[in-house]
Amino acid sequence: MGRISFFCFVIVLAALTSACSNAPPYSFITGPEHPGMSRIVIPAGGSLTLGASGANTVVTQSNIPSVSGQVLGTAFSVFGRAQSTLAGAGNLAVAARVNGDSTGYADISGSFSSGASGGSFDFSAIFVDFSDSGALFIGGALAYQGDISVNTTTYTVQTEIRIDGTLDFAGTFSGQIKFDNVRISAGTSGAPSYSGSLTVTSGGSAFNYSL
Repeated sequence: MGRISFFCFVIVLAALTSACSNAPPYSFITGPEHPGMSRIVIPAGGSLTLGASGANTVVTQSNIPSVSGQVLGTAFSVFGRAQSTLAGAGNLAVAARVNGDSTGYADISGSFSSGASGGSFDFSAIFVDFSDSGALFIGGALAYQGDISVNTTTYTVQTEIRIDGTLDFAGTFSGQIKFDNVRISAGTSGAPSYSGSLTVTSGGSAFNYSL
C-alpha cells in the first residue's frame, strides 16, 4: 500500500464520521510511522465506572508482567473480533460494536482494505466498562493500524499490528496504561510476539515497561 496523502486521510476520517453518528473526536500525532501510513490517529473517549469492588491492587515492577499481559490480551482479542467485522465490509469505512464476554463494550470505527495477497487496516476502539473476565474492567481508547500478508503458496497469514492510546483499568488491579507504538506480530500458528513500551501509572507512581 502506498503512502496515503493528507487529503485522502481527511476523506477517510469524513467517511468514518458519517458511518458512526457518535464518532469520537480525533487528534493527530507525529512520530515513527507505520509503513504506508502518514499519520497515526489517536481517538479520545471511553469510560470506566466498574471495578471499585475488586482488590484494585497497585501495579508494581513485580506484577507488571501479569497486568500488562491481561490488558494486552484484551486489546489483541478485541482486535481479532473487530477484524472479522471490518474484513467482511471489504474496502468500506465501517462502524461496529464488540461486546465484552462479561460486561461492557468497545465501539469500533475505521477501515479495512483487502486484496488477493493481503490487506491493511486503520481503526479505533472506544472501551466502555469492557471486561471479558468479570474481574478486570477497562475504559479508554486505542488506535489499531497495520498490515496483513497472505502467502498463497503455503496458505499462511502474517499480521503486523501497531497500537497507540490509553486505557484505564480497575478490579483485580487499578491504574492506567499508555500504549506507545506497541507492536504485535501474529502468524497463522504460534503465540503472538510483542514489542514496544508501556507507560504505567498506578498508586501515584509512573514507570515505563518494555515488552
